[in-house]
Amino acid sequence: MERASSEAIRAVALEQGMIDLRADGLMKAMQGLTSIEEIARVVK
Repeated sequence: MERASSEAIRAVALEQGMIDLRADGLMKAMQGLTSIEEIARVVK
């Protein structure tokens, strides 16, 4: 069994439609559901 790197797993997930935490946070900030400060605190 071959083990994939985290970068390879991330690339496949993004290709299949995953939205990363930063992008999701920014979309929520634009909707008024959170703040940019909260995103910066959580996504370092």
